[in-house]
Amino acid sequence: MTELASLPNPFRDNVVQDAWQSPVDISEIHAGAFDACIAGIDSAARGVPDSLLIYGAAGSGKTHLLARLQRHLAETARSAPDNVLRCVFTFVRLQTSPQLLWQHVRRRLASDLMRREQGLTQLQRLIAHQLGIVAGRTARAGILELRVLRSEDQEALSRHVQTVASKLGWTHNLCVVLEELIFNRNVRDASAWLMGDSLPERAMDQLGVGMDLDDDREEAARHVVTALCRLAGETLPLVFCFDQVESLQRSANDEEALFRFGRMAADLYDSDANVFLITCLQSALLDQAKGAIREADFNRMARRSALLEPLTARQVERLVHSRLDSLPEVVALGPGMQDEPFFPLTRRFVHDLSLESPCVPRRVLALAARAYEEAQHGRAAPLPTTAEFLGEELQKRQKENLSELEPSHTERVLVQGAPLLAHLLEGQAKSDAEGADILITGELDAAITVRNEADGRSLTPRLKKLLAQTPRKDGAKVVIVRDPRLPIAKTAVKARQYLKELEDRGASVLEPTIEALAALDALGSILADAKSGDLANEHAQLEPGAVLSWLKSLRNDLVLEPVQELIAELLDESGPPPDKLAQDLADLMSHEHVVSAEIAARVLGQPEQQIVEVARRSSARYLLLDGPPVLLLDVAGVSGDQEAAS
Repeated sequence: MTELASLPNPFRDNVVQDAWQSPVDISEIHAGAFDACIAGIDSAARGVPDSLLIYGAAGSGKTHLLARLQRHLAETARSAPDNVLRCVFTFVRLQTSPQLLWQHVRRRLASDLMRREQGLTQLQRLIAHQLGIVAGRTARAGILELRVLRSEDQEALSRHVQTVASKLGWTHNLCVVLEELIFNRNVRDASAWLMGDSLPERAMDQLGVGMDLDDDREEAARHVVTALCRLAGETLPLVFCFDQVESLQRSANDEEALFRFGRMAADLYDSDANVFLITCLQSALLDQAKGAIREADFNRMARRSALLEPLTARQVERLVHSRLDSLPEVVALGPGMQDEPFFPLTRRFVHDLSLESPCVPRRVLALAARAYEEAQHGRAAPLPTTAEFLGEELQKRQKENLSELEPSHTERVLVQGAPLLAHLLEGQAKSDAEGADILITGELDAAITVRNEADGRSLTPRLKKLLAQTPRKDGAKVVIVRDPRLPIAKTAVKARQYLKELEDRGASVLEPTIEALAALDALGSILADAKSGDLANEHAQLEPGAVLSWLKSLRNDLVLEPVQELIAELLDESGPPPDKLAQDLADLMSHEHVVSAEIAARVLGQPEQQIVEVARRSSARYLLLDGPPVLLLDVAGVSGDQEAAS
């Protein structure tokens, strides 16, 4: 057993997080559901829209099935009309708020459209296929034409794109952005616009798009997504895979979230004849979904359905064998052991796995992992307590988020995390009829509005509208949240003026630290996984109630300190608003990132000591290095490609 003890455990890491992973796979498991997915893609390729509802118990392998589908499409790409891509595959993990649903889908679709296949993005291939359709030529001819004209005759290609734009009814802004992406010009800013990010004035002028003045961002996102869906064609259909629908719900009886999802899915289904929708749902939520979603919408969302059945005894054996066979060293240790073909596991143990209820892949793999560990070391490590497991998850996810969160994520993090903040406040998070992004009621009623516009021209009218509604009729405190990496430039005079007037009327401006956003996002993702049945402490599935109880137990724990500081700022009615010098310094640092206090004082026309005092008061934003010279470092997470509102 000494040799076995040194080998890795092949049954660990059994949770598939998204459809772009490549886990060990057994094709006979859920083969019927897989065939139904292929049939849906073939239907969309014929110009007949289709949809499939995949449902099963928690841990039954819904996301794993989507990963198998994605991998199969890649492996059979040579059979595609252009010999490269059978369809545009978009995976949407629904960890967002229902009121941001279309914006979330827009971001995921735009992100997946920028994936490259043999030198071209999926977006460029869609447009090339459309060029072929318009000209009555093959998909391969459309690809060749795009490649040739892009390098030799951009003017001719632009005319062809205009023809496609007219046919598909694109708006001016969308046409401009897509043309930039076709020619690989201003890709960073054009991609950001396509995802729905707010761009600074310089970037919008360079792209040639108009100001972001849409009051209803959800409706604007819907228009962009459905317009992009019209790019799909018989030679290249568009497949949407929706996972973790349950995570949209703010509570177990939240039917509005399911209703909104059904409406969105129906609109996607109707957007183009070459669209195929796959929706994954826990069996336990099926009846509630049917009751909450309009019948017409449900029929569009689920023209067909596929149940993920429990594993059979043969499938359990195949699953265990596949993991053991993935380690040749284990196979080499057990030759000639006919009585124990699952060495180091026993035949009896593997048989008993098929008697588990529910007998689903995740549970089988988790139990096999513990048994393998016992065979390695004579005993398995004690199962972590719920608190230990969740604490480790929080720290791991928070660390990952610190490097990944961008200003464009702040609204989602705050709105999705609002129920958690309300839970810690022993209050409630609600939708707001007066236009705030979220209303938290409890010890103090707070109407939270996220104002993350990067362009002062877009920010100003929204602050003006908010000013007309402040103070609120219901007496709730108006809280304006803005990402600390988006200071308001000196040139945005009106925006600063309205912000000052809002503060004079009792509103507060909150700039959450990146640490607080990372922690809140980590907590939100943990709770979302619990709602979706994707949070398990080895074989023990954790319910949302267990997560919320653990969260309350952390009131004085240091790991939750950034979130507690955020709550304290929400409740604080006496904190001083940021003064003009603080705003000017933040604007300067957003461009320079590192500057001496002496130079900052000279640029801003203020005494050096005042600059230092402002920096000391904002320790979450600046790091002060004693001199001489005294240096200021921007540590609020400003990225070099993000400009301030101007």
